[in-house]
Amino acid sequence: MPDASTGASQPPAGLPSADALIGQILCGRSVEWPYGPDPAAVDRFLDAARLHDVQPLLHQRLRAADWVGRWPIEVAERLAEAAGAQAALECLRHEELAHVLHTLSDRGLSPLLMKGAALAHTHYASPALRPRGDTDLLVRPEARVAARGALEDLGYEPVNVTSGALVSYEFTMKKTDRWGVEHLVDVHWRVNNRQAFAWTLSHDELAAAAVNVAVLGARVLAPAHALLLACMHRVTHFGAPFFDGGRPRFGDRLIWLYDIHLLASAMPRTESTEFARLAVDRGMAGVCLDGLSRAADVFATELPADLVAGLIAASKTEGGASLLAHGQLAAMAHDLRTLPRWRDRLRLVLEHLLPPADYMRRKYPAHGRAWLPWLYLRRAAVGGWGLLWQAARLAQSADPTDAAGPSGSGEPDRTPPDGRRD
Repeated sequence: MPDASTGASQPPAGLPSADALIGQILCGRSVEWPYGPDPAAVDRFLDAARLHDVQPLLHQRLRAADWVGRWPIEVAERLAEAAGAQAALECLRHEELAHVLHTLSDRGLSPLLMKGAALAHTHYASPALRPRGDTDLLVRPEARVAARGALEDLGYEPVNVTSGALVSYEFTMKKTDRWGVEHLVDVHWRVNNRQAFAWTLSHDELAAAAVNVAVLGARVLAPAHALLLACMHRVTHFGAPFFDGGRPRFGDRLIWLYDIHLLASAMPRTESTEFARLAVDRGMAGVCLDGLSRAADVFATELPADLVAGLIAASKTEGGASLLAHGQLAAMAHDLRTLPRWRDRLRLVLEHLLPPADYMRRKYPAHGRAWLPWLYLRRAAVGGWGLLWQAARLAQSADPTDAAGPSGSGEPDRTPPDGRRD
């Protein structure tokens, strides 16, 4: 994993990178400051901790290891400040999240809590140790309109994001509470926007195995499903950015690998067997093997040898190695390849190039309706056509064994019906 530091300087030869040091601390390998009195090293470490969303975890681990006097005072103070702010934020978010879940459940929408917000309550010692920018909920496809209405009744407003039948399977709502804290809720009706992942797990399948979290009144994914989703979510960001202070970034974050580490480490044998079966059955052995291997590299995650061997064997026959390729071009090419019908591929391309007019007007509020044609042309000229043309060519030239769909079989039940989201 590349160093997350935003600074130009790097540690001297023989010393660990900031990312490597963070990994060592979180798995208990090291609690010593290795860089000496180097202000640049302090900046690198703090930048990496912030980027990877592990400041509260680092504060907890280093405080427990009695780091006073052995680490720079600025590191101690900044991590303590971040941990305290996250704890205060968690108190406000907990109350709001419980209210949202209660409202949606009362309306019969059966929301499932996913990803960071769920794991914060099931696998971390305290929810405040798992920062997240939003709350991810999964509802049935036919419930998404009612879910939007319920959130609007609670004072939420839609975030301006593109939409379409294939380009996205979620919408985002936001609300600012009386304390000035912004709450973001992502409502999904498919588990992921990547075409190879979107049809892997349905709401009904996940709901049938869901686990109750009494403190929230929430239902969360069963461990095997949660681990499969965590592995897929990580790979999604190889080709779709996450944002760091408005700056797009791609690739791994240590907090995602730590999620995988905690999930895998807590699984009893029966659940790890079920996870392996799911990964192989859904054509995700390679994706899961990559996530588990990286977690083991960074956090020394202990994995059953037969589980790893099974994933290795299955990954060799999946023909899905390009899922692990980095960059928007590779992600778009794989999405096009996953859709078996040319009309669906064309539709996806057009939805990327020509988002709804309302989205464009909100994105460029200073321009009137008459400017819309020019704004669409500008969007295409700034890179849209070039990226999509290259992706289409790459999709055509790829190995046909890598193009059958999420399961490698092109099964109709995992292919979006023409002209609809669900």
